Amino acid sequence: MKKPYIGVTGFMSRAEVDAVLTAIPAGADRLLMIGVLVSSKTMQGIPNKWPKRYPGAD
Repeated sequence: MKKPYIGVTGFMSRAEVDAVLTAIPAGADRLLMIGVLVSSKTMQGIPNKWPKRYPGAD
């Protein structure tokens, strides 16, 4: 049987993801799915007009 997961979106940095991962207890019965907002411009390294909404591609 596949393990169920909880999805959370809106991460802007690896540090935010790491903070959530440290809060999950060892042996939790759910996996974590993370989501990051991305556009074709940010994927190409082109500055977006909403830089605080879209994290950089690095």
